[in-house]
Amino acid sequence: MQLYDQVSVAVLAGGKSSRMGRSKPDLPAAGNDTLLTRLCSAVGDFRHRYLCVNASQQELQVPGFVRIVDRYEGAGPAGAICTLLGCIETDAVLVLACDMPYYDRSAAEEILSHYRGEDVVTAVTAGRRQPVAAIYHKRLLPLFEHAVERGELRPGRIVEPAGGVFFQSRLSRQYLNLNTPAEYREYCRSEGIDPAAAEP
Repeated sequence: MQLYDQVSVAVLAGGKSSRMGRSKPDLPAAGNDTLLTRLCSAVGDFRHRYLCVNASQQELQVPGFVRIVDRYEGAGPAGAICTLLGCIETDAVLVLACDMPYYDRSAAEEILSHYRGEDVVTAVTAGRRQPVAAIYHKRLLPLFEHAVERGELRPGRIVEPAGGVFFQSRLSRQYLNLNTPAEYREYCRSEGIDPAAAEP
């Protein structure tokens, strides 16, 4: 797919994981992967690949992914998106949270099929938009900069003035994300992962 060359992909791995209580990128996933390496493998077809981390994650790297340090640490996904929009070589970037264990090539191809140069393309599942599994155009950089500076840290709210595409995804499972220990324990149970992996 030609858009794999025209749109970058960026995996967000620098969050505080406050609800999970420990670092999400390192959590074991199916297939002897971690959540981070599984997702990075799933989006390996993109020509331009980035890993957004915080300054304390000195050793967190994935082969084939350019490591970008979040300039707005503590500003959540909005700060990471702002950082990435100022770094990418392409016009747009598919931003993905690292805690989506089922995101795959079919989900990437689905969202790319809806992209025609818009400011933002976001999937909708179960009636909710997915702002940390969305495509953002770099012309949104000033909008994100101003929002982060004034403390508006919700990507969905930030892009409200922009023109975008919000499509109903047929792949709701791929957008499942793991925020709490209970959600991660259920994931381990469903995937046959050692229950001890679910304990801090």
